[in-house]
Amino acid sequence: CLSLSRDEFHKNFGDLEELIRLTTIKRRIEAVPVIASSELAPYEITALAQLVEDYNFNKGSFVNIEGTAVRNQGIYFIEQGHVRILDDEGVITSLVDGEHFGGQIIKYKKKRRSSRTAEF
Repeated sequence: CLSLSRDEFHKNFGDLEELIRLTTIKRRIEAVPVIASSELAPYEITALAQLVEDYNFNKGSFVNIEGTAVRNQGIYFIEQGHVRILDDEGVITSLVDGEHFGGQIIKYKKKRRSSRTAEF
């Protein structure tokens, strides 16, 4: 029989829910192609995961609008709901829980104009 006390777990790993959340974020970050090909060390992935912030968007709200300056330049990971990616001809794709958009933005040093519209 093996055992790990609750106190030892919390002392070494902290809150279980936060540990699960951080692990989920790390896996999502590692799935972004530009990051996956970057050969970042595990501690760097952890550091990135700790920087991720929660954002909530109402249905029908736009994150970026095609042709306008990107307001919040970054990668967005969809936790709940769906996002439609549109251009001037209509819907290009729909993304759901666990998917992301904006991964290419971290490659650019200058602010960019959006080439697509992201609608929650």
